[in-house]
Amino acid sequence: YSRVAVGMFDKAGVPKGTMRKQKQFDFMAREFRVRVDLVPLVFAKVNASLWDPEEYKAFLQRYGLEPPYTGLVMEKHDEDTHHYPMKWTHKLLTSWVYNTQFNYLERIGPNNFEEFRKRKKPMLYIMVGEQEEAEDQKGFLAHLKETTAKKHWGTVSFVWTLASVAKGDMMQHLRCEYTGKTYAVLEDFVNEYLYCATPSPDGNLTASRLDKLVSGYLENSLSPDKVKSEKIPDPKKNKGPIFKVVSDNLMETVMDMEHDVVLHMYSESDEKWEDHQFELEKYAEAVEDIKTIKVFAMEGLRNERPTEFPDLGYFPCTWIFPMYDKYAPRHFNASAGLKSERLLWWTHFSSSFSLAKDMLPPKPKVFEGIPIGHNGIRPEGVDAAYVEARKAEKAADNHKFQGVFRFEDNTVTEDQLFGNTTERLAAQQKQEEEAAAALGAGEAQQRPPTGGAPGGKEEL
Repeated sequence: YSRVAVGMFDKAGVPKGTMRKQKQFDFMAREFRVRVDLVPLVFAKVNASLWDPEEYKAFLQRYGLEPPYTGLVMEKHDEDTHHYPMKWTHKLLTSWVYNTQFNYLERIGPNNFEEFRKRKKPMLYIMVGEQEEAEDQKGFLAHLKETTAKKHWGTVSFVWTLASVAKGDMMQHLRCEYTGKTYAVLEDFVNEYLYCATPSPDGNLTASRLDKLVSGYLENSLSPDKVKSEKIPDPKKNKGPIFKVVSDNLMETVMDMEHDVVLHMYSESDEKWEDHQFELEKYAEAVEDIKTIKVFAMEGLRNERPTEFPDLGYFPCTWIFPMYDKYAPRHFNASAGLKSERLLWWTHFSSSFSLAKDMLPPKPKVFEGIPIGHNGIRPEGVDAAYVEARKAEKAADNHKFQGVFRFEDNTVTEDQLFGNTTERLAAQQKQEEEAAAALGAGEAQQRPPTGGAPGGKEEL
């Protein structure tokens, strides 16, 4: 067997608690039998009291032990014996056996690829190329196993596979260009970054190159040279008004000094994406003829943020990178909805140049309140009349009676809910007159309507 977990016990009771340990070992072995494990693992149990003392001593010496040892060891092919070093509890036992069962260097394939990734440890994938000779492949892997993999075992998972048997989805996940030679990818499951190690043009990948890669990652002195990204779209097929952008060309796109770059980050799985896409297309078509503005969209789940790119928060989100102020992007406040009309007003106040008046829709009820240029002021000035009008409108709102209800941007008054005030008062007055006539002119007086009769005089 390639991996055997051996429990060594002594029914004579040396040391105390041996029976309890044996029961815990049996229970753990039964648990592993019903689990779908990544690698074949055999459990064996040895009782010292049933062995000849000399034979038992020779058996222990095989593992570098001396009597009266009781405990747990794991024997693996071509590796040193692993001894269980911790307190004997079920949780610690199970965890140690699970982690120790993996070799310094494991071979993977499409069937167990995802299972290895579930360990959530940094993982170094080695794709063995087809152009190397079989002896060169064996020598490279053996040297890597005895040096780098053994040194970092337990901290980083080392796995390898032949590129000829790897399925397309596995190659696509690694996202490094395969040239026929062996290459490696270190995946960081915390930040989801990839670090690629490719062979030199005139040589093959070496174990020392991978040792530097792993050491640099663990020392936090390494910058990712590859992040998750879709392929850069073909310029001939990437036509507007909304242009597609991916991680690999995101920085150069937003830093285009000749355009105000509008970037919308989204997820296709978002239930609101279809509505947002419709509004975004309307907006992009409206500004399509403006030479200084370009609209881009990026799928956030398929493209990771480059390390040098600012963290723009959760998506969906919309930002503009003005040509004269690339390091101070403006955010679109979508709390009132992602609408093309609101996007146009936002662009009018946030872009390097104001939009033409005939392009602007009716002014929104709620001002965006987005910073404009440095300290909220754009160099060429702000539409002061519009801002003052909004201040006056807000001040008037504070003095209105309580019968005002707000739904998003629309203001609905009591008149709109219940009809015109004059008509309502007239109908109320008529009903009261009819009621008074029915009771008798001398038995009831008509109550004046709310607000008084026209002319400021009350009717009797």
